[in-house]
Amino acid sequence: MDLKIGNNYLFDTTVYIDSLRNNPLQKDAVRKLIFQARDNRISVGYSIITEIELWAGIKGLWTVEQHEVLLAPMRRYLLGVRIAKRAGNILSLLAQAQIKSIGMADCVIAATAEYHNLILITRNPDDFNAIITHTNVNIVIEGY
Repeated sequence: MDLKIGNNYLFDTTVYIDSLRNNPLQKDAVRKLIFQARDNRISVGYSIITEIELWAGIKGLWTVEQHEVLLAPMRRYLLGVRIAKRAGNILSLLAQAQIKSIGMADCVIAATAEYHNLILITRNPDDFNAIITHTNVNIVIEGY
């Protein structure tokens, strides 16, 4: 997949995890995405929940420096009240639909993409498509 100049993207946590793991198939695709994201004509960011997930998983997998270098060129989207309320609403609607496989973090990421009108890039498009199917979330999802 190629990022397009002029578009605005939100990278899911999976993008960063795959760039730091040693899975050659995903690592090559993700390295290409991250290289493209350094083009200042393309807006790429991540949710603060992604940063939390990455800091939680840093133990022995990569260094603090690798973590900071990876995130540095991208925009951090913070969690405000509107996004928090929307994520809670999404989680509630999923619970009503008896979907328990999608957690709060993915709901926050979906709410962030929707609020800022960002294209969500993820290895798990099915999870986010389930959010769209069972809620009224309006986001565009692209897998890699």
